[in-house]
Amino acid sequence: MLHDLEYVSLRVQYVDGTKIESVAGRYTFVWKKSIQKNKLKLAANIASVLSAIDAQITEDQSSLGNQEMSKAIDSAGLKERIKGINAKLKASSKSTDKQLKKLEEDYLPRLEKYEQ
Repeated sequence: MLHDLEYVSLRVQYVDGTKIESVAGRYTFVWKKSIQKNKLKLAANIASVLSAIDAQITEDQSSLGNQEMSKAIDSAGLKERIKGINAKLKASSKSTDKQLKKLEEDYLPRLEKYEQ
């Protein structure tokens, strides 16, 4: 078509060395079932960390009671839970700080990515 419109001559060949960055590699494709499986594992990890944090809170401050764990955890609920834990902690221990940091920096971004 370009030759018929006389935009390109077929007497000379040109090679373009343009490189375009792409994120469509084979390792960026994700299957729905693997997302669901990994989200279930992540929810179990989140529930165990939250229950460990609640146990630490009750041990540190006897006036605080355990809150009921929700079965379906989403990123907005996890953010609210983290804020609630931060508000409850006045003098927290190192293990609780580590677990809370892991929730905020590891589990929450992964959960948001799975939801997306």
